[in-house]
Order: sequence, then C-alpha cells, then structure tokens
Amino acid sequence: MGKTGETSAAGGEDRISALPDDVLHLVLSCLPSDDAVRTSVLARRWRHQWKSAPAIRVAFRRRCGRHTGSSIWTPRTLTMFVNHLLLLRGYSPVDECDIRCGDLQRRGRLLLG
Repeated sequence: MGKTGETSAAGGEDRISALPDDVLHLVLSCLPSDDAVRTSVLARRWRHQWKSAPAIRVAFRRRCGRHTGSSIWTPRTLTMFVNHLLLLRGYSPVDECDIRCGDLQRRGRLLLG
C-alpha cells in the first residue's frame, strides 16, 4: 500500500481540503455565514473560501451565553455583522441571501420581528 493509502487508513488525510473550490463554496453556502467565516482558521487554503460562497445565511441564534459562543442578535450586532460580512466579501456574487434573525433583543426587551 502506498503512502496515501497508509495516511488514509490512519485517519490523517484531509479529504475535505482536497475538494475543488467550487464544491467547498457550495458546502460553505449551506452553513450560517458566521460559521462559514470561522472555517477561515482551518488552514491557509480555507482563509478566503467563505468569501466566494454563493449564499449568505444569517441564522437566528437560539441560545445566549458562554457555552454556545454566541448571543442573541440585537439590532446593532446584526447590522454590524451583515455590514462587515458584505464589506469583506467584496464584489463576490451572491445567488441567495437568507437572513433569519428571529426575535431581536434590545435593552432587556424583546422585539418581535
């Protein structure tokens, strides 16, 4: 068995990174955009992949607190996130934009939207 087979058998081969960019962009477009951006720390090749994902998805954050690493969107944090996301994407085309913020919190009160 060759080196590639041995690495694969040992579980050390990174098969996802071996996928073509177009396939990675489709996979990243299925994730909420904040999670897609987080993939940029996986490896050098992943650093800018999220910018070319054909979909922007901002998902409702269900939980609040330290355990989840995220908080419920406020009008300010949602606006800041979307503005930064679009700015960093540059002129990369978008086929789909799905923003589901659910309930927005503002100064201890819940805004239904």
